[in-house]
Amino acid sequence: MGKFRLSRRSLGSAAFFLLLLASTVPLSHAASSGAYIDALNAEISGPPPEVGRAADKDKEGKGSLIGSGKHNISSELPSGLSPEDFEAELKGSFIGSFVFYNKLNSTDKEAVYNYYKQTNNIDDIRDRIKTLLIK
Repeated sequence: MGKFRLSRRSLGSAAFFLLLLASTVPLSHAASSGAYIDALNAEISGPPPEVGRAADKDKEGKGSLIGSGKHNISSELPSGLSPEDFEAELKGSFIGSFVFYNKLNSTDKEAVYNYYKQTNNIDDIRDRIKTLLIK
């Protein structure tokens, strides 16, 4: 059998490729985590979504929201919800926050629910979800 020899050029190319590959792996993970946080921040600071809601006239001629559930878009969740009802309300009224909440482990979900019992303000709850998500 013949000898296998690598030229300096092929060694240099392989080393460069491995260095390039190794340097992008941690960055891709950080970028994906940053994208989640950016999306959560955009939901917190942006206007409420209008997906699935159409203006309609009620009997008095005032506008109302179809499909808005038990209450119009507000900054508070109903108080006194069970953990299951809390999750259902979060999913039904604040789907973006629910997506991030659902990424938390069970201990952190319980911490968010206990925080909800102290304050039912969605902005505060979103901040708590964000804090637990990036820890």
